[in-house]
Amino acid sequence: MSRTWIATWLKLKAVVCAIVTPPFVSTGAVSCQHTAEASPRAAEAVTLVAVRPTDRTIAADVADEVRRPASFLADENFSLSLVKALRGHGCSITTVQEVGLVKKPDAHNWDWARRRARVLLTQDHDFVEEWRFPVQDGPGLGYFPQLMGAEAQLLAVRVMTGFARSGDPLQAMKLLFETDGSLILRTGGPRGALTEVPLRFDGSAREITRQIAAFMQDSV
Repeated sequence: MSRTWIATWLKLKAVVCAIVTPPFVSTGAVSCQHTAEASPRAAEAVTLVAVRPTDRTIAADVADEVRRPASFLADENFSLSLVKALRGHGCSITTVQEVGLVKKPDAHNWDWARRRARVLLTQDHDFVEEWRFPVQDGPGLGYFPQLMGAEAQLLAVRVMTGFARSGDPLQAMKLLFETDGSLILRTGGPRGALTEVPLRFDGSAREITRQIAAFMQDSV
């Protein structure tokens, strides 16, 4: 076998690898390597550790050092079962019981969460009211209505986890869930103007995380 033929075959293999291998995902099973010559995008690609996606292991396709997952403060009326479910999905949650805020006024907990950059989780509809808790001045809010079935709660937990892991700041946003697990994303504007966008995400926790990451990127 001539050296010229071998060199040609190696170049062809590099090009095929660059075409068939997703440049931003490491599967752990692909033997060919990207090169800047074979694939210009490979130079910017992020090296990832292959994981098996489950509801308890959610991996967005971004590097760990870039992720800044949102953290939460759970209000005293927020269901402990929802706290456990969110923690089971890897969310960082502090409850008002754990930081001595039980029986404190709603405004006090709102300000406590804002000062510490924690999204407030609640089932108290009072926090939805703009005249009391303006979205543009808030820490970010996740509102779960009281009357939600088990499937809707699971969907809402997956969606909230996806927003937390999107890496985008959730301050000055209200994620207002409906009883079916869909939500309205409320943001504030100049002179008290409000924008509300109805959203629904479906699928596994990993798929929802990807959907939300794409949505947040398109919204910027």
